[in-house]
Amino acid sequence: MSKPVELTETQVSQLLDFSKPLDVSLLECAIEASFSSKSPQEIEICNRVLTTIKEHPESWSRANIIIETSNHPQAKFFGLQILEKTVNERWNLIPQLQREELRKYIVGAIVRCSSSIELMAAHKVFLTKLNMILVQILKKDWPHAWPTFIPDIVASSQKSETLCLNTMNILSLFSEEIFEFSSGQMTRVKVKRLKSCIASEFSSVFSLCLFVFENSTHVELLNTTLNTLLKFLSWIPLGYIFETKLLEILYNFLTHDQLRNNSMKCLIEVACVKVNSNDYRMHFVLLAQGVQRIVTQAKSF
Repeated sequence: MSKPVELTETQVSQLLDFSKPLDVSLLECAIEASFSSKSPQEIEICNRVLTTIKEHPESWSRANIIIETSNHPQAKFFGLQILEKTVNERWNLIPQLQREELRKYIVGAIVRCSSSIELMAAHKVFLTKLNMILVQILKKDWPHAWPTFIPDIVASSQKSETLCLNTMNILSLFSEEIFEFSSGQMTRVKVKRLKSCIASEFSSVFSLCLFVFENSTHVELLNTTLNTLLKFLSWIPLGYIFETKLLEILYNFLTHDQLRNNSMKCLIEVACVKVNSNDYRMHFVLLAQGVQRIVTQAKSF
């Protein structure tokens, strides 16, 4: 980006005029000046302009333009800040059609950034922010306004391992936001409802996890999937744990140096699950025996 120049009153007015197309290069100048200008007055003016833009009720209409048009990281991040503020503070005030368009844009941006290992590495911070924004939307729209989210994300995950890797990151964040960080943000009734909805659709998520475990050799994907599964083990129906291949898969992963720690975390979580009937008590005995057997057999353990 070129050396920052002092904004004129006309340029300030132009940036704040939402009736006209946004001059992204002018916005970049304002952002650059807010960080690197040697004039305290210029910094104050630029910060005031940027804050006014973010606070504008139609700022969301400019976010994707900024992100897609600018090549400057700070400008792109500014666009993400607009999206985040929109979702957190004004989401329900935006017309339904525009909300759906924003959702589609965010999903598309996530897919583009996670389409290869190289892109994921290059856009790691950007992708993480997009994932968080998507999760905030889910907390507001799912399932009533976005009932196909879980089937959609599971289906897209089967296209490539990198997409699947990021899907696991999203599901892990979603679980954390609902069950670990929701205090003071959502009512108990809403948390209970979301938990019930996830449980009712968890079969497709679980099937995706098993598919990864049985078919992938990508260590990062396997570990990320183990960590994601760990977020759900304490409350999913016990049949997923004791009536499937899951425990045997976890036992086998104990013999792999790079998977052992996360597999053991999952098995410990299973061991801590509360059981109110005798139906699964024998499985806990078999669990202990299974772990002991694998540990004894693992020469490198």
